[in-house]
Amino acid sequence: MPHFLRVLAIVGTAAMLWVGGGIVLHGLEEFGVTAPGHVVHDIAHRAGELSGGWAARCPGW
Repeated sequence: MPHFLRVLAIVGTAAMLWVGGGIVLHGLEEFGVTAPGHVVHDIAHRAGELSGGWAARCPGW
């Protein structure tokens, strides 16, 4: 059970950072600061291209 809780904590933290980061990036875009959002989108797109297969479709979610 402790291993499951450790994995759950890591996955939960990653999900919170993903969602919170998206909120911050979208908020910055509302204030006219679009560069960080474009950089993150480009990095995600390139990572998807490099990994190939199913991961190439994940940045589009």
